[in-house]
Amino acid sequence: MVFVQETKIQNPYDGLYEKIWLKESVQGRAVKSKGRAGGLLCIWQEGFFKVKEVISHKHYLLLIGIARGIRTKMGFGNVYASNDEEERNVVWHELSQIIADGDISWVLGGDFKSVRNEEKRIGRGEVNRTATSFDHFINEVGLIDLSLAGSKFTWCNNKEEPAFNKLDRFLIDADLLEMDETMIQRCLPISISDHNPIIIGPGKVCWGPKPFKFFNRWMEEESFNVVMKDYWINKRRENEERKGFGGS
Repeated sequence: MVFVQETKIQNPYDGLYEKIWLKESVQGRAVKSKGRAGGLLCIWQEGFFKVKEVISHKHYLLLIGIARGIRTKMGFGNVYASNDEEERNVVWHELSQIIADGDISWVLGGDFKSVRNEEKRIGRGEVNRTATSFDHFINEVGLIDLSLAGSKFTWCNNKEEPAFNKLDRFLIDADLLEMDETMIQRCLPISISDHNPIIIGPGKVCWGPKPFKFFNRWMEEESFNVVMKDYWINKRRENEERKGFGGS
């Protein structure tokens, strides 16, 4: 399943989806752009998803149906939020009502035009107010904003005074995480757009070495030396056996 925002396509034509996704049988849905602004596109493999219902709006494209390998009804939402805060809050309210209505596992992805904390922003912009309304939306719909691997930011203004923000993300249903706890979202290198592409799927992320903690009071315990000696003896035995020396 692929989400594309700001396509600037006013009249989706026959064969558009196959032209974008070559050499596979695909289906798609689109929201027309308004002049040269906006436009949304969803494309998926025929065998992956069977769409039952489509809800379209200039700021979102929602697909409800059956996905391969998932027992519950699935909802996929391609979101391209407004730059206007009031209009954006209206979209959050509409999406909350739609998601709350029905037993559907949702995946929302796209450009939400919202930064959740100061660590995800460099440059000008106001975080607190927009973060509050966006956080309220996420909590209300019960979706999870996974940690982003590959980069802290997903957008750059490419100006002399650069600004970096994390505007793009996937929000997923907790039930999907229970099916696959390795689910992550990853930021890919930037290309012709000022936004980085993001992919979501199973995988492992190296967040760096695990921190080692040692409390000095442990050495005051009578059993400390015994525990440490037993540990190193067992560790040495494991290393010797791994190398094929056997030993005791």
